[in-house]
Amino acid sequence: MSHIIEIEDNIENEKYIKYSNVVIGLDVEVETKKEFFHLRIIEEVYGYKFDQIIVSQYIEDSNYVVTYCEEHKLFLGWSVDIEQNGGPQKFDVGFELYLPDLYNEKYGNYKIYKFALYQKRLLICHGNGININVDLIDFNNKKFLEPINKNKNNKKFLRLKDVEKIFHKKILIEFGFLPDGDIILIDDESIDYKIYKYSGPTRNVKEIFNIRNSKSLKEYFIYQTKLFLFNEFGFIQWDLSKMSVDMEYIYLFDYDIIRHDPFNLVINKNQTLLALNINPKIDIFSMETGVWISSCDFDSGIPIEFVTLGDGSEGLIIRTFSDSKITYKFLDPFQSFDAIDVTNDISGELQNIITKSNKKICMIEYKVGIADGLDVNTAHHNGIYASSTFKNVQEMLMRVNIKRKNKHVIEFTEGHTLKLGKEPFQFILEGSIYEKNHYEDNISIVKLFAFQNYNKYKRTQNNDSLIYFEQTNLLSYQLLNNRDLVLITKHGIFIYTVYEDLIRLRYFWMKNIMNDDTIQELLNKEFISTHNSLPLPNLEDILKFSKDIYDQLVLSIINEPEEFSKFGPKILQIAIDHKQDPIIQLIFEKIYELIKNNPANYGYLTFISLHLPNLCDRYSYLVTKYILLRSIPICLSVKNSTNNFLYAYSNNTSIEKSNPSNNNFIFFRKYLAKTQNFIKNNNYFNSFHTNLTKHSKIQEVISFVNPFPQFCKYQDKNYNSWNEILTKSKSILFCNIDSNNFYKWWNFAAIIEFKWNIFKNTYYLIWFFYTIFFLCFALASTLIPNNILFIISIVFGFGYLTVEGRQCYWKPKFYFIDIWNLFDVGAYSLPIITSLYWIINGKPPLWLIAFTNLLLYFKFLLFFRVFKSFGIYFVLIIGVAKKVFPFLMILFFIILGFAHAFFIILNPKEDEKNDPQNLVTKYDSINSDGTMTSTLIQQPDSNTNMFSWYPTSLLAMYLLLTGDSGSLSSWTYREAPAMTIFLVLFTFFTAIYLMNLFIGLLNMAIEDLDKYEEFLLQKAMVIMEIELFYMLPYHRKNKEYFPDWIYYDVPANEVRRLINAIDNNQTEFDAPSPIISEKLRNLLKIPEPVNENKSINELKQQLTDEFKKQTKDIQESLLKTIKIPEPANENKLVDELKQQMEVIQELLLKAVKTQNDKIEEVNTNQ
Repeated sequence: MSHIIEIEDNIENEKYIKYSNVVIGLDVEVETKKEFFHLRIIEEVYGYKFDQIIVSQYIEDSNYVVTYCEEHKLFLGWSVDIEQNGGPQKFDVGFELYLPDLYNEKYGNYKIYKFALYQKRLLICHGNGININVDLIDFNNKKFLEPINKNKNNKKFLRLKDVEKIFHKKILIEFGFLPDGDIILIDDESIDYKIYKYSGPTRNVKEIFNIRNSKSLKEYFIYQTKLFLFNEFGFIQWDLSKMSVDMEYIYLFDYDIIRHDPFNLVINKNQTLLALNINPKIDIFSMETGVWISSCDFDSGIPIEFVTLGDGSEGLIIRTFSDSKITYKFLDPFQSFDAIDVTNDISGELQNIITKSNKKICMIEYKVGIADGLDVNTAHHNGIYASSTFKNVQEMLMRVNIKRKNKHVIEFTEGHTLKLGKEPFQFILEGSIYEKNHYEDNISIVKLFAFQNYNKYKRTQNNDSLIYFEQTNLLSYQLLNNRDLVLITKHGIFIYTVYEDLIRLRYFWMKNIMNDDTIQELLNKEFISTHNSLPLPNLEDILKFSKDIYDQLVLSIINEPEEFSKFGPKILQIAIDHKQDPIIQLIFEKIYELIKNNPANYGYLTFISLHLPNLCDRYSYLVTKYILLRSIPICLSVKNSTNNFLYAYSNNTSIEKSNPSNNNFIFFRKYLAKTQNFIKNNNYFNSFHTNLTKHSKIQEVISFVNPFPQFCKYQDKNYNSWNEILTKSKSILFCNIDSNNFYKWWNFAAIIEFKWNIFKNTYYLIWFFYTIFFLCFALASTLIPNNILFIISIVFGFGYLTVEGRQCYWKPKFYFIDIWNLFDVGAYSLPIITSLYWIINGKPPLWLIAFTNLLLYFKFLLFFRVFKSFGIYFVLIIGVAKKVFPFLMILFFIILGFAHAFFIILNPKEDEKNDPQNLVTKYDSINSDGTMTSTLIQQPDSNTNMFSWYPTSLLAMYLLLTGDSGSLSSWTYREAPAMTIFLVLFTFFTAIYLMNLFIGLLNMAIEDLDKYEEFLLQKAMVIMEIELFYMLPYHRKNKEYFPDWIYYDVPANEVRRLINAIDNNQTEFDAPSPIISEKLRNLLKIPEPVNENKSINELKQQLTDEFKKQTKDIQESLLKTIKIPEPANENKLVDELKQQMEVIQELLLKAVKTQNDKIEEVNTNQ
């Protein structure tokens, strides 16, 4: 319902407001009585002090601002020209929010909590903590303002529907605008967080999305189209336009993570950098790679805005609060230690706004004005990949294109000099003639010099500071604001700088610019207007052209934090492809150095983990070192848990669209969540829950982050580093097993545990269908011959056989190496063949039926190999067989030789004595008088002389090896001396010597393979098969299945046991011992071990360093505790200073005594 109220102009004490005769109303029910909020439209206003300037977060929407007065609830809209300085800007329209008297009487303490502005539409969250609403004030179309009646829709003051129901008693609602005008609201009071998307024009709920796995979420924040969901280990960046994950950031700091209040998060113009304040520091991350860039430690620091200065450099403005004083600082995101105070440029009576384009929006005589922003010197950081550098190069290419069409040529005559820049720093371009010899024409060249402080840069051994160009090749030149020189030649684009008294090449884009089409191609591709920074130098082409230039450029990128965080993965990939061993080694060392200096740089491990499979082939020593150094990863926290073993998980969330059938469903889960909270807070239910769980042992666990970021994530072309490395030699994957087996491979065990929790249901389903397949064939072939059962067997068999075919096609060599695959093929193909034969021709041979059922039993048994109690035996069965296979081959050839020898000497074709008829047993019949009347001869068979056929001769040797000598019982040892000799040789070398040696080898193989990590590897292979051949393509894009980071908890006792074992040298690694972080030792209260191999001087130096650290800590604590009293009472001042000096003296004496005791102890031990 709307209302119209006539209001006269109000002019008082140089303050005045001119109201329109239009009032926009909004119905509100207060205790069953209808009252209304209304907006009084303001046409003119003067003299009111405003508390806040509201601007849009979107750069393209910077031509409109709103000012807000808290006391009078005034909203004024201003049309501004952000590019034109001056003031006042054009006042557009204003509104005064008027509250009903009944509302004020009932609730009081009304407050507006939050604003969001976009396209002249202001979203406000207001209320008093009991009733919270979100309303939309539209500043558009001032000239169409008309009184609103019942028959017309209110388009100026809109209340989003159902907000008071969704966000009942919630003080602050996170919301924002999307570029299409839709409104986003976040609800965190449901079981799953919810995202409500409202249609801007209709203010109805357009879509609802559930944020799954939201239990670990602590906070959330909306910035433009990005939603940031915070958990205890980091935060996840979502794109609200696509409802997809952009990046996962992780905290790896030495300090505790506590969200600062007030909290802010800002993103730079190109959306490549992100800054936020996490107590007690402001941290900056790369949005391109997710790695941590830098941090700045200021008291109560808050990031305000990323600003691009006139010279193209970009910096971050932060606000600090110390000693009741607000200051503003401007700093380089990559060198945050060097901050510039810009308080005078920003601060005023009102919190002025500095835009990303370095314009200041401020109040000038109670009206909005525009002024220049910061005026600071940013020579401390010369970002070559800044947008200004890109634009300069782009404009140079455009000018070259025009000049070439006009046939303009740069001419340098002999001795002609061009100075670029002002003293004391200058680049010099000087024309000269290069005399070759009398057989060739002289060449006009251009020399490049550099001067600083009037001294030419020189180098004794080689003159890198002197650069030559043929005059005809030089197309354009320009000195940038950051003192870099850009030269465009026919060979490409060069950017030079001066570093340590030498002219250094910082950038080179190699391209033969021989005609206009080439320049236009550059402008359409690499230097198109939609890009914001220079592309990475085409290093592969440069490497073919010049190895020295390639090395120089790569080293420059590695040593520059901004460039390394941006291009590190690309240069590593190029180095691997072209086998640049020194560059690869340098990248590894750089990443180790970054992590050693600050654990927050852990994100750089992504550069390595994505390329591990390729590195395994050629650089196994680097991979071994990488895996080993990160064997004990960075710990995150200590907490209590009921898990008595390793527990792996991810903190990923997913957003799924919800389609409720009616509006009541929207609130169902919310009320369910409230019911759960009631039960949780109720003492009776808590007591009941405690009794149920009292038998669960709660213990302390350490939370770690797996040091292989994005290792299990599918990249382009369905490439997965984890599955790829499983096909490599396991010696790479398990390279640092210690002999005492203290370490149970937590990192890889965590990956396998996490993946098993994801895919185990799929595994059980595969097992279930195989059981049906097995039972159908077994019943049909044994008890109930039935064509339907055979058909079912055929269908299931073809399904499983198809998976085996895909697996074989994926990597044939790897497929046939795994002996379990042979069981799989036999178990799937033989039932198909047997069933088809039975249906077409009737019952097949019994041996085929028997063998088929035997394989089915073996395959069914293989499903148990994923369980530890069974799996270790499967590991031994196959592992031992592979281990002793060479020995078995030796034994096999020995048997072949003896079988052949016996075949020769006992063959009936060579000697009639060996004829079976002569070898059979004869029985004589004896009469009572002793005479023989007849002879009974036993009928010979194929076993009478097994050496009459070579295959049976082999069988006879095998039986002889097992102790069955029946194949030689037809001969006597005296009558067959050759056979006796061969028999003695065979039994001694095989049955006695080789078989006992074989038993010893089996014991050694069992000892080597009876390890938990071998079982993990076997389980990983099973999971890999499910992941690759049973998943659908869209599953591989699921962040729940394949997160960027995997976390895991390990019982603290296990971690403590391992660290103590390493400290006491009870472990023997194949490479250097793992790195144990200081934070982990502090959490477990385990001190650093004393190195007995250190000299006394080194120990004294260590103690001295500790003493200096203690002294520094004492000084810092004293600075915090000392408070200088006011000088009104001098006697009191002197007394307090004396007391403070006594405290200082006591602390210092105590520290010196401790130091002397330690040194004395060292001397005594010496």
